[in-house]
Order: sequence, then C-alpha cells, then structure tokens
Amino acid sequence: FEISVEFGSHRGVVVVVSGQTFAPHSVSAALGWIETALDVLTPEMWAGMDAETARKEAGRLQRFEARIKAQQVFASRALTESDAVKKAGATSQGGLLGDDFDHNRGEGDKTNRLAKKLKEATLTETALAAGHISARQAEIIASKLGQLPSSVSPVQRLRCERELLHAAKTLNPKDLARRGDRITDQFKPRKDVDED
Repeated sequence: FEISVEFGSHRGVVVVVSGQTFAPHSVSAALGWIETALDVLTPEMWAGMDAETARKEAGRLQRFEARIKAQQVFASRALTESDAVKKAGATSQGGLLGDDFDHNRGEGDKTNRLAKKLKEATLTETALAAGHISARQAEIIASKLGQLPSSVSPVQRLRCERELLHAAKTLNPKDLARRGDRITDQFKPRKDVDED
C-alpha cells in the first residue's frame, strides 16, 4: 500500500493510491491515507474558488464528516467488545475516547450511545457510513426505531427504517424527528375509550 502526492500543473494536487485492496486489519494504513490527503489541502487552495465549486466541495466535506463519524462509531463498538477501558485505567469508554483528543468525555459518551443505537439499525448505519445522512439524522432515526414497541415485526421495523431514511433526503432534523414520531405513533397500543 503506497501513497504518493502529485502536484498538478494547475491548481490543486492529485493523490495517487497504488493498490486497491486492504489487509483485514489495515485501518491504520487507510487512516494514514486520509491524513495524507488532508495534509495537502491548504487555505490557499480554496482562495479564488468560484462560489458554485466551493458550495459543491463544502457539501462533500459534510458527507466526509458523516463518514468519519461512522468510523468513530465502529471504533467505539470495537472498544466496547474489548477490555480497552479497563486496561487504560479509564472510568468509562466516553472518558477513554475523550482523553485521546480534546478531553471531552461528553462527545465520547455521545459516540458510544450512537454506536449502541445503530447496532439495531443496520440500514441507517450503512447510510451514515456512505455519507448519505448526517450523524444527527442517524441518531434521530435510530432513536425513533428504538421507541417502537416489541410487538412490531422485523418486517414492519425495516419498513419504518426505510421510510425514515427516505424522508431524511428532504427533511431537516427537526422535521425528521416529527415524521419519526408520527410513524412510531402508528404502532403504539390504543387505549380503549368508554362510550357515553
């Protein structure tokens, strides 16, 4: 696995990756490639960019952010399945994750909670990893699915998840949460009303 950076004759750079396959545990190599790609981006490269291109690339960055969050979720899940917290002498997994960067235990706890929720929402997790939805949208969808009663069948649950993922294409987080409430309300037990 090799990475080379070529400076183009015009503005910008081209990152050339030789080799298309990764070893089963080549997370470090892949992250090294991401770091290399980020290292070549400078503020000067954005200067003078036309508005349409800047907007397009800003959108790509938002999708990258979602995909990075999915990888953080996978990392958090891997830590949960190991005894890393105990080995590190940390008080919690959130604390362990926070200590590795900005000492923000809250963000670490948030990632850990999202990892747990998405374990039962595989389509949503896949959409987040592909950059089709944001971390906030993924959290909303997973939370709403978690509110479905146990009487809901796997097929019904899958249908709800697909409907919410479709809605996420056009709705902001607040409206997506409302749509989620309407969907989950359909499955809540109805209380009998006494007739007069």
